[in-house]
Amino acid sequence: MKKITGDSNDINAEIEKSDLLKVNEEETNRKDTHDKIKNEKYSILEILNLKVLKDPVFCNICFCQAFVNFSDLMFFVLQPMLLFQYSYSTTQVATCISVGAGADLAGRCILAVISTAVSVDTRLLFYASTLLTMFLRLVMLQIHQFMWMALATGALGVLRSWLHIASPLIISSYVRHEDFPGAYALYMLAAGLVYVTFGPIMGNTLD
Repeated sequence: MKKITGDSNDINAEIEKSDLLKVNEEETNRKDTHDKIKNEKYSILEILNLKVLKDPVFCNICFCQAFVNFSDLMFFVLQPMLLFQYSYSTTQVATCISVGAGADLAGRCILAVISTAVSVDTRLLFYASTLLTMFLRLVMLQIHQFMWMALATGALGVLRSWLHIASPLIISSYVRHEDFPGAYALYMLAAGLVYVTFGPIMGNTLD
């Protein structure tokens, strides 16, 4: 009887040990899983650099630039319709669009040359280009002569190139260099949200 009792006690002790080992393994696995999830969250936060969203100035920069670029895109999409309403021929409309595209390229080259000789304030450049763009768009609603329309389109092309060049430079000048990739990714996300939200609205308005 003593032997049987001793054997049963040993068996119970082994069972308890195995249960404790299983519990310890489960706790270890849970801790490892929790640590992995935590590390993944931190890595995602570091990659996207979401802490910059706490800065209202940065958020303002992102969404304002997104709206400016969206309005610029929509204007150049709608410009041929405006020119056809002015009874321009297909050749004249194509010429105006080509002038705008050529001026865009020329504007990039001009700004590159200017920036090698003079330090350009990107914020001031973006602000001035935005104001001049708005003014020229209003002017285009009042003029109907082909020559003046082509000149205005060319000027808008130059300003458009300056807007697109200044956009990432403004972000890079505001945030730290190591935070720029994440900050620019957030700007692109904001631009995508603006395009997805207001693009269908513009489409329904045109329809």
